[in-house]
Amino acid sequence: MSQRYELSLPGCPLYLGSPLKVPTAAWGKWGIHWDREQDFAELVKKSEQAYDDEWTCTNSEGLKDIARAAELSGLGDANQRLNEAVARKTKQLLDQSISDSASSLFAACFAEAKLGFIG
Repeated sequence: MSQRYELSLPGCPLYLGSPLKVPTAAWGKWGIHWDREQDFAELVKKSEQAYDDEWTCTNSEGLKDIARAAELSGLGDANQRLNEAVARKTKQLLDQSISDSASSLFAACFAEAKLGFIG
């Protein structure tokens, strides 16, 4: 599905991609419907192809242009900020999970050994 939808603005052509690139939950808002599971599977394939079509022609210079535009717009490096936020949250959840898991594991071991909870 290598269709390109072009919106020409003075000095800035804007290429709109396939609406299949939106999350599947939003397809209905774009008038994308299916009746059979097979139809849905075919739409997913077309969605994946739409992403491939877009990113296959992207190179590092294009990505640098996007980053520069974000910086100039005042958005900053949103990808880096997002990566940092995900890393902080993941660490927090893992730390909590490890702590909770360790407590649960010890309690389960004591219960299995019929020792009761010591602590």
